[in-house]
Amino acid sequence: MKLIVASILILILVIYFITAREKKSPIYSTSSGALDGYDPVAYFKFNKAIMGKNRYTCKWEYATWYFINHEHQRLFMENPEKYAPEFDGYCAYAMAKGKKCKI
Repeated sequence: MKLIVASILILILVIYFITAREKKSPIYSTSSGALDGYDPVAYFKFNKAIMGKNRYTCKWEYATWYFINHEHQRLFMENPEKYAPEFDGYCAYAMAKGKKCKI
């Protein structure tokens, strides 16, 4: 019985340390991804927000980014800093005050 309890405690500790070591994205993102799932390249190409598709994604800065097509995905992956939001997607006014707030 003591061996089972000790094994469970060790397992819990291992899981805790593995999840604690996962990096958190500096980019504001939700369960829908960075920019709430909108295509960052579309803002530049079409000057409007267009929801990305699940089949065109990539990971960057520990966040998931969604795109409307393969071309946008490729463009972002070639130069993510060009298309990523200013202030990591947080409110510019709040950032000027030294705080991070969602837009």
